[in-house]
Amino acid sequence: MIMAVSVSGCGSNAAAPEKTVEVSVPGNIVTKESQQLTTTSIINARDLGGYHTVDGKTIKRGLLLRTAKLSTATEEDIAILKNDYNLGYVIDMRVGGEAGTDTDPVIEGVEQVNLPVGITAFITKSYAATDPEERLAILKKIYEDGEIGEYFYANALKQDSVREQYKLFFDVLLKSKGEKAVLWHCSHGKDRTGIGAALLLYVFGVDEETILKDFLLTNEFYAGAEDAAREQFMTLFPDEPDLANAMAALSGGVKEQYLRHAIDYMKEESGSVEAFVREKIGVSDEDIGLLRSYYLI
Repeated sequence: MIMAVSVSGCGSNAAAPEKTVEVSVPGNIVTKESQQLTTTSIINARDLGGYHTVDGKTIKRGLLLRTAKLSTATEEDIAILKNDYNLGYVIDMRVGGEAGTDTDPVIEGVEQVNLPVGITAFITKSYAATDPEERLAILKKIYEDGEIGEYFYANALKQDSVREQYKLFFDVLLKSKGEKAVLWHCSHGKDRTGIGAALLLYVFGVDEETILKDFLLTNEFYAGAEDAAREQFMTLFPDEPDLANAMAALSGGVKEQYLRHAIDYMKEESGSVEAFVREKIGVSDEDIGLLRSYYLI
């Protein structure tokens, strides 16, 4: 990757014209193999470490971990998180009754933080229903109302409640100071978790192409899941193929346009994603400087 840097002369009272020089910044390798954790029982488990920023810094490895729910974790994998990754914080982004019986294991010495990110109202609505038929009716209604679809990340970021939870997400990262690993997750580790990862990568100064590729790695961890989900939802909604396809897309992976629409919205609102994080989420310039000092080398 080549980037242009403006430099000016010094050592003289005369004003020196700026000149642009090109410096080489290492490109980013974005593969399942390069980012996955060494755990084996936790789904979509990966590290944001190793990515280079556009100004030549590198995200430290082993400190910023994103996964799906931790209820699948074996004792061996919990030990790996504690001992190999020096885990200090677990952020659970699921809402209300969403966790059900899939609660996070209590890990000694690790602070558990609940930050319920209702990235769209349907999550709260659907999990509030205990009757399966009622839940299906809610899903059908929210599809008809347009709450499920390619703009739902962007619509989520318009909500004050969602922005507040992501502010708290950044607060935990600041609290950790890069001294211990922070792990954040939702149910599948793809939507709410993915938005958090993307916001953080933008704040660090990682290029947009890498951010989108990292987001799409979820599809490698969930290979075949969308087709399986589509079969399930076609059984539930045999006369509603569009609804079944929408639910399958939501359940089985991620779509690039979902994040792109969110990026476009943030740029329209604030000029850039980093500016959006400052102005709308409330992460100050000082906080961003600290985050970069804690997690970049």
